[in-house]
Amino acid sequence: REEQEESVFRLAERTAEHLGIPGAVRRDHVVADSGYVGPGYGLPASDTLEAIRLFARTEGILLDPVYTGKAAAGLIALVREGRFGADDNVV
Repeated sequence: REEQEESVFRLAERTAEHLGIPGAVRRDHVVADSGYVGPGYGLPASDTLEAIRLFARTEGILLDPVYTGKAAAGLIALVREGRFGADDNVV
């Protein structure tokens, strides 16, 4: 988990610098959660399929069942759990 967070932080930091906003990303704001990987690589759980359908139907965004569908399912679950406040930035 820490390796993933550090990797994402470095990428976000370089992106912010490229956009001319160095220091825009704080390390303590980068959090990785692997609780939504499902039963295995390429094996979507029902929440992943629900997320794929929801994004396609409401936003016209096509997700895959391997990565983006699982990420969307995790995001939806965290929102439903009330993990984010109205002023939180979630990427």
